[in-house]
Amino acid sequence: MVSGALPFILSSIISIEGLSALSRDEEKKTDEREGLISLYKSVVDPEWIDYNGHMTESRYLYVFGEASDAMFEFIGMDSEYRERGYSIYTVETHLCHLQEVGLGQPLAVYTQLLGYDQKRFHLAHWLEGGVRRPLLATAEHMFLHVNTVEKRSCPMQSPLNDRLAAIWEKHSNLPQPGFALRSIQKVTPS
Repeated sequence: MVSGALPFILSSIISIEGLSALSRDEEKKTDEREGLISLYKSVVDPEWIDYNGHMTESRYLYVFGEASDAMFEFIGMDSEYRERGYSIYTVETHLCHLQEVGLGQPLAVYTQLLGYDQKRFHLAHWLEGGVRRPLLATAEHMFLHVNTVEKRSCPMQSPLNDRLAAIWEKHSNLPQPGFALRSIQKVTPS
């Protein structure tokens, strides 16, 4: 059974603030993010800017990686869990860069659990320019639970499986994002 603190944490971080002050388009965007988990916020640092004057592509992955790490902590993969000889490895990632991101831009990542089984879980991330602002990028990740001593996959241990089940109870009813389960289009010479 999931600890009593998890439903409280889920309900407090999934809240929507300031709906009355939003325009119609922003209201629609807020509705699309309702129910998602928000655990990572940041601001674009000067070191993240490339020769084109915007955030370099490796920093998009960095931001999504930080959001994934926050999610890992949220579901219980903390230092004590890792000391028991378990961790989570990324086995697949898909990124879509949708808009340029400039110096000082506030960033917020929203996360949805798309599915899980005893050894894997599938996440979608939305990167927005601050709280409920333009969509800047998306990411989709598949993660594998690993026994780091034996160097092989293994079933998730408590509390990970319990917490993913609690999140899945809420996220299983959310629509799947349009960017999920897509591949890169093949390009051929014309």
